Amino acid sequence: MRAVVESALDCNEMESYAWRIDIGRLSKYVGCKISREDGFTFTQPVMLRSFKDEFDLPEREQRVPALAGVPLTKATDENELCPAETTYFRKGLGTLLHMTRWSKPEVCSSVRDMACHMSKVAQEHVDAMYRCMANCAAFPERGWNLKPERKWIGKDFEFVLNGRSDWGYASCKAKRRNVSG
Repeated sequence: MRAVVESALDCNEMESYAWRIDIGRLSKYVGCKISREDGFTFTQPVMLRSFKDEFDLPEREQRVPALAGVPLTKATDENELCPAETTYFRKGLGTLLHMTRWSKPEVCSSVRDMACHMSKVAQEHVDAMYRCMANCAAFPERGWNLKPERKWIGKDFEFVLNGRSDWGYASCKAKRRNVSG
């Protein structure tokens, strides 16, 4: 009961800082399911199900979103896919970009690398897309987790961010440098 009273007081106090409308408990946002077990966790179970339904994912569970040390190379005229398969790749990549933005930041580097090859697509790129999708589908409980360590009082506040990154998963062969800079 005390938590409910404190929450109501926080809402009334917040009105002095910003305009708000109480629409109830937030459980969905931009296609994400929001669970509140340990902080806020954003997941996309419907989109992960669509990966399995719409795309031909590998049967084997993928533990990592991309192969380590194997950067994607540019497609040549000989191995470039037809326009229908290029559209298929772009559709899958668009879905991965949305998922990266809202619930799966751990695949950002591999999705960014695939996005660099949207103009000319080879089978290697489609295989990388399948691998990344299979990795996302293998861990549906993983998501974007927001877990505040302290209460914000509306004034000077320093945010502390914790996270993981796949910054060095591959290097760029075309420019001969690491993709992280």
